[in-house]
Amino acid sequence: MSSIKDAKMVAEATGRKVIKTVDFPRGVDFEAYHDAEELLKMKGYSVGSMCSPEPTAAAIGSLECSLYVAKWRNIGIDEWGRVQAMIVGKDYRDEGVSVCFLG
Repeated sequence: MSSIKDAKMVAEATGRKVIKTVDFPRGVDFEAYHDAEELLKMKGYSVGSMCSPEPTAAAIGSLECSLYVAKWRNIGIDEWGRVQAMIVGKDYRDEGVSVCFLG
C-alpha cells in the first residue's frame, strides 16, 4: 500500500469508507502536515511517525493513555483495525495534505 495520495486511494487501499476529509493547504516547510497532525491530536488521536512518501496513520487510544501507532511500513495486519484516520499527500514538505477519517 504505497504512494497513497488522496481519499479515493485510501478507500481502495484499506477497503474502508472515507467518511470525512479535511484539507490543509500548502504552506512553508511541513506547515500543512504539522497542522493536520495538530488537528488529530486535538481530537484525541495518537499519530504515527512520518514515513514519507507513505501515509501517516492515526488511532484513538483510551482516556488513560495514548496509543502507539507504528510507521506506515511497520503496521501489522493485526493493527489495521485500530487505524481510524490517515494523513496523506504528495509531498509533506512543500504541498498541501489531507486528513482522511475512516468509517
